[in-house]
Amino acid sequence: MNSLMPYVARALSSRCLFTTKRRLHCAKRQLLAKPHHLDVFIRVDDPYSYLLVQVMGAFGKRFNVTVNWRVITESPDEMYPEKLMWREYASRDAEHLANLYGLDFPSQMPEFDQSAIDHTAVSMLYLRNEGFSQQSSTLLAALWHGHLPTELLALDEWSGQRLADNHRRLQQLGHYAGAMIYCAPEWYWGIDRLDHLERRLIAEGASRAA
Repeated sequence: MNSLMPYVARALSSRCLFTTKRRLHCAKRQLLAKPHHLDVFIRVDDPYSYLLVQVMGAFGKRFNVTVNWRVITESPDEMYPEKLMWREYASRDAEHLANLYGLDFPSQMPEFDQSAIDHTAVSMLYLRNEGFSQQSSTLLAALWHGHLPTELLALDEWSGQRLADNHRRLQQLGHYAGAMIYCAPEWYWGIDRLDHLERRLIAEGASRAA
């Protein structure tokens, strides 16, 4: 068994299998005459999620896609054994990306109060998909710059269930982090992986422009 494992791993990660899976999903979608569907997972206190919502509005206008926004507020602790170190690195990395792409990001990583995270997440749950990117960018900017309004909605049974359902869906699809885009059968992480998704959508005829 040990001698076979390298070959099994190589087969599972092979380019041929990757291409076959993508083509099968593409054929199924075309047979059903449906556009590409994106599940976009936004974690309220995740630096990469804050950057992603700022660009997805323009992204959606360039491609024939449907977008299902899924707000989450947690990630498994075991995935971040050194959470403080990760937050420090993610903050520096996000600031670099924001400067590179001309986006907003605070010069210093804020300390989040859990109630502020919950209030922001609940308010985002009520946003419509069509205007989600712009409106959620405004809400997250207030959170990340410490200017949250006092009239935000409180966490209740309905919103708690919605957040739990979104987190469960993320796990069912096989991931755990925020700022993740699922376009079956593949994942794309954050704004600096959007070009891979763009190339795929263009190759599969989903671009609205030449």
